[in-house]
Amino acid sequence: MTPNVFISYSHRQAEWVHRRLAPVIRASGAEVVLDVADGRAGLSLDVQMRRWGDAAAHVVAVLSPDYLRSDACRLEWERAQARDPGFLNGGTLIPVLRETCDPMPPALQGTAGPLYLDLRTDGRGKPDGAVERAWRALLAVWGGTLGTTVTDWLAALCAIRRDLDEGKHVSLCAAPPVHWKELIAALPGEDATATLPTVDLAKPALWELTGFLDGVLGAFGVRAATPGGGDPVAELAAFSRALGALPPQRLVLRNFQKARTLSGFGAHLFDALRYHAMDDDRNLTLLVHTTEPFGGLLPAGHILSQMTAAHIHLRPRR
Repeated sequence: MTPNVFISYSHRQAEWVHRRLAPVIRASGAEVVLDVADGRAGLSLDVQMRRWGDAAAHVVAVLSPDYLRSDACRLEWERAQARDPGFLNGGTLIPVLRETCDPMPPALQGTAGPLYLDLRTDGRGKPDGAVERAWRALLAVWGGTLGTTVTDWLAALCAIRRDLDEGKHVSLCAAPPVHWKELIAALPGEDATATLPTVDLAKPALWELTGFLDGVLGAFGVRAATPGGGDPVAELAAFSRALGALPPQRLVLRNFQKARTLSGFGAHLFDALRYHAMDDDRNLTLLVHTTEPFGGLLPAGHILSQMTAAHIHLRPRR
């Protein structure tokens, strides 16, 4: 059964919670409950907070001075603590220190209090072993993992977000057990329901040229524009016209290593992609995912080898 994790936090910590904490918890295999994402309009916030905290297997409390001053946060903390007053079960209430609190809550003072996790320096400068140990201790509560270090996973997430925001192409090399699918799903940021247009070459329907072209256009909400007859040049010309009529787009190509073995995925297709991704009037920014280094997939002098991209290799780590 998927563990349910409610995050209790002050909204002054919202950016860190939404862009780092929540994505890590989701990617580790847990379900995240957040007020802004799961709140129901027209229903008392107090009622909803009580329900979220009471129903959660784990409550992660993000501690900061603002959290300790907040009546709403104090309510969430007290209800979670009441479920395990002596902190004897472990994991019902998990304190995470994001900002220095002086004094700490009375329940965390002395040896009878629970071990809190110190993530004050996460995302602030170069990560160290203490930050990684705190992340791993958090995920260990419900047996979660990312298949790599949390700090490497977060560094890749932040780098890809930054490069895509700057209109740069990205090549992501990652394979199981690394949770790369969850990383891509986390890229849109605060809206956990948002997705990037994606084409996954693991799907057999995309293993021939027409299916691939229609799949790309379909990812952008465009009906298939490729003519029949099986003429690849005509199909690519129609595809390019349809793509060129769109505003700037981002596209995720998952499992792109499969293109190496597919018929019809020749120079004309890659030239069309290169045109929309590299020319001065380009309107396509690519995130290309492969399970092996991208450069090794292409023969010397291949058209796409001319494409400048940031290369990120996320390796499995225990």
